[in-house]
Formats: sequence, structure tokens, C-alpha cells
Amino acid sequence: MSTGTRSAIGGVALALCLSSAAGFAFSTGITSASFGLSGCNACHSGGVQPTVTLTPSSTAPDAGLPQKITVAVTTPNGQHAGFNLRASSGTLSVLSGTAGIQILGGEATHNYPHSEGIDGLVKFEVEWTAASGGPVTFTAWGNSVNYDGVNTGDLANGAQSDICVSSTFFRDADGDDAGVATTTQDGCTAPAGYSPNAGDCDDGNPAVRPGAAEVCNGADDDCDGTADEGPPPCQTGVCVSGACVVDAGTDGGEDSGSGSGGDGGTDPTDAGSADASDGGGDPPVCGCSGAPSAAFWVPALVLLVALRRRTAYDARPGRTGATHLRSPGRR
Repeated sequence: MSTGTRSAIGGVALALCLSSAAGFAFSTGITSASFGLSGCNACHSGGVQPTVTLTPSSTAPDAGLPQKITVAVTTPNGQHAGFNLRASSGTLSVLSGTAGIQILGGEATHNYPHSEGIDGLVKFEVEWTAASGGPVTFTAWGNSVNYDGVNTGDLANGAQSDICVSSTFFRDADGDDAGVATTTQDGCTAPAGYSPNAGDCDDGNPAVRPGAAEVCNGADDDCDGTADEGPPPCQTGVCVSGACVVDAGTDGGEDSGSGSGGDGGTDPTDAGSADASDGGGDPPVCGCSGAPSAAFWVPALVLLVALRRRTAYDARPGRTGATHLRSPGRR
């Protein structure tokens, strides 16, 4: 249906009564949950169908701003009428200072049948506030009653009105349901290539958007102003400068800096302690970290040769026992 008021929805209407009892059975209000498939005109008969008009104060309101909705009912069957109004979204409420109207089950209805004004119409005014943007449909029912206490001589009719609550949409060039705040359009529904969500920091890459998973690439994938943050984005290793580094010195000593010395402290020959040359605390062995140096071997060899020569001398024929002292120059 087009925007505006459409009246005379045949066969579906609001009445003040759903039974064959007195016409005042629902004189204190009714909700659409009580309507039958054929409306209350299956109960009320003998009357003339009224004209019901439904008029929003704006056909393109802004979300969050209260609007006035007016339901007007003609009175071909007497001077009184009742009504029911519901909205497909948003909130209906009683206008300040208005008497004889209540909210039941989120719908607006009368507390008692209202009488016509000097223009021959019974008017009901209700406040409505949109929760968000988009199309909204109002459905109103009006029942003209003769106020004689029975259900004959009454008849009801209905009306609908469609409006659009304007929203701002954001250009979404990459189709990831997040647009850029610098290019916008207002409307009832999102135009092609636009999204109701803003915050995209790279509208040329659908993988980059608010809420996207952060990966290790040096880019701000989730548009929160920080790159490569949050839980580690690498399956192995750590993220360093936009790349996953598998071995960053935490493998227990196969690289420098992770052991107790330069070799990681895992060399079984030094029992877990590095020697002096690789930064450990062991004292040097013969002035080095491996085999003894020449400073050790040369004196040792000289001593060994001297001992062997002395032994050979003492073993000469005619010499027994301990070595005898000789005077200088004697052989």
C-alpha cells in the first residue's frame, strides 16, 4: 500500500463487542488479539459502515522523535465511537493531557466510547516513537455505535497508513556490510552499495571491517586503530612487524640467549654450567676452554726428559742405591 491513509478495509474492523451480549461488552477498550477472522462486524450488524482515517504527523519522521497519530471515525450510527491502533514497530503511548485512551498489549485503545466533535468526527490522538529506521505500518480500527446498549445498529471499519522512518546509510564499496562515514545517503531502506553500518577503515578490502578477525599482516583488520593485536594471530611462533616468526629465541637453547651461557647450558660436558669463555662461571682449564695449552706441555716435556736421563745415568754398571752427590766438574 502507498504512503497515506486508506480507509474502508471491508470485512475487518474494530467493534466494542465480540459476542451477542450488550454493546458495551468492550466499551472499555479492546486489542487486536481479540479480533476474529472476520472482525467484529460478524457481531455488530444493522449499522452503516463509518469512514476511518489514520493520519501520522509526519510520513518521514526521524527515529527517536515522538510523532502524533490521529485516528478519526465518522458517526453514521450515532454520536459515539471506539478505536484500536497498532504499529508494526516503535512504541505507542498516551499523549500528555489526553483522557479516555489507554495502552493495552502495546496497542492504543479507548477507555470508554468517545463522542463526536463539532465537525461530526470522533478523533483519537496517540503518541508514537520510532525505535529505528525503516518502513512502518499503522493499522487502525474504528467502530461507530448508536450507544443503545445492544450490538445492533453498529458497524466498524479500518484503515492503514505506511510511513518511512529515515535512516542514514554509508557507502559500502566492497560489500562487507560496513561503510565509510564520509559518503552517506538518507532514506527508508539502504540504497544499492550502501550499508546501515559505518566504521570501515578500508572500503576496498572486504576482509577489513569492524569485527573482522585480526591476522598477522601489519594491517588493522578489525578497524579498531591497532594492527596485529589481541590473541596471537600466528598458528606457530609470534607476530613480529607483520610477519609470523616461528623461532624467536624460546626453543630452550638452540639459539643464543635462551640458555645459561652462549651454548644454552645444554652441553653435557660442562654439567649445565658454561665455561669462562662462553660467559659461564667455570674457572679456565689450563688457560683455555678445551685441551691444555703449550704453556703447560713444554715445561712438562722438559721435566720428563730430565727424569729419563737421570734414570739412565743411575742405571749405569757399578752404580747402585741412591744417587750420590758429586763435586762440580766430576762426571
